Amino acid sequence: MSDITAVILVGGKGTRLRSTVPNLPKCLAEVNGKPFIFYILDQLVEIKVKRIVLAVNYLGSMVQDIVGTNYKGIPIYYSYDKIENGGTGHALRSAVEYVDLDNILVMNGDTYVSINLSTFIWYVNYANDNNNGLVLNVLNGPTNMGIYLFNKDVVKIYIQTNEIYSIENQFLSRLNSPEVYVISKPYIDIGTPESYAKADKFMSAIV
Repeated sequence: MSDITAVILVGGKGTRLRSTVPNLPKCLAEVNGKPFIFYILDQLVEIKVKRIVLAVNYLGSMVQDIVGTNYKGIPIYYSYDKIENGGTGHALRSAVEYVDLDNILVMNGDTYVSINLSTFIWYVNYANDNNNGLVLNVLNGPTNMGIYLFNKDVVKIYIQTNEIYSIENQFLSRLNSPEVYVISKPYIDIGTPESYAKADKFMSAIV
């Protein structure tokens, strides 16, 4: 899977979690003694992506200091939002400048799902001859996992630089029948104090 660049969206302010984790971006909240983002990075190491781009904003320099520029042999780049509150689409468009390949695997930095990413990529990009797709989890009712495979040129066509834009609400609707990869897997989103309180137990059972 070395022909993939991964973009992890980690720029959110995490306002709901701030009462529990007041001085860190969500992706650095500790779970079982290590920043949550490292669990996601380990998933990317498993599929041997060529490079990783972290789309940062809030406390981005802290993310950069802790994660660094290389993780287990994979180079890491950092993309900063060019406008305030630009949304997930704008964050992705800014990150594209650091993408050197056609395929972009997009993930959220505050959500973990036990998924075979290689199978998802194969399903979207090879088995169905489509360059765009998403992961839909039906375990507790249909839920978009925020995991996507996009073609870089399609992102550049539909999302303009410095434009406030949402992947979920705008970009997906413009794609030509993106492939939907359906799973039924446990997952955790650490975005609230209630869910974050369950993270240690959840990750101990998964990893």
